[in-house]
Amino acid sequence: SRNDINNLLKKLFNKTNFDNLETHQKLASIPHINSIITTNYDKTLEIAYSDNHHLIYKDNDLAYIEKSKTNIYKIHGTIDSLDSIILSKKDYNDLYKNNFSNSLIWSQIKSLLTTKTVVYIGYGHEDDNIDVITDFIHDSLGSNFKEAYLISPNLKKTKLAELNRKKIKYIDSTGEEFINSL
Repeated sequence: SRNDINNLLKKLFNKTNFDNLETHQKLASIPHINSIITTNYDKTLEIAYSDNHHLIYKDNDLAYIEKSKTNIYKIHGTIDSLDSIILSKKDYNDLYKNNFSNSLIWSQIKSLLTTKTVVYIGYGHEDDNIDVITDFIHDSLGSNFKEAYLISPNLKKTKLAELNRKKIKYIDSTGEEFINSL
C-alpha cells in the first residue's frame, strides 16, 4: 500500500545526518550554480547548501525564488512532503493526467532546460517525463539547442548513441570525480 511505501521512504530518506556530504558540499561551494534539478527525495542538497538555497517542489514555491540563493527543484517531490513524491506508476500517470505540461514548475523546468547549459550528474537520463521535455525542446530548437552534458562512468554503446542523437555530450567520469575537478 502507499502507506507502507511512505513508511519505507521515511525510514530510508528522512534523515539529516549523513556519513559523507563532501561532494555535495563541494558542489554547494561553486558560486556559478544557481539552479539544481533533482529527482532525489532526500535532504542531502538542502543540508549541503544550508541557508543558501530555496527548495521548490510545488508551484507555490516558485513565487519565492531568490536570485541570491540556489534554487533546488525537487521534481519528484521531497521526503518532507510524502504526498509530493512521484514513485509509482500511478504517481506518474497522475502527473500526466493532471497535465504536467501546464504546471508552473514544469514550465520553469522547460525554461531552464531551454536557456541554460545543463550538466546531468548522477542521472542516467532514464526518466520519461524529462525525456519528453528534452525531446520537445530539441525538436523545437534544432541546432539552437543549448549544450548539455551527461557525467557517468562506463556507459553502454546503446546509451551513448541515444545521447549522441539527443546532442548530449558524454563525459566518462563519476560525479564525484567531475565535481572534484571543478
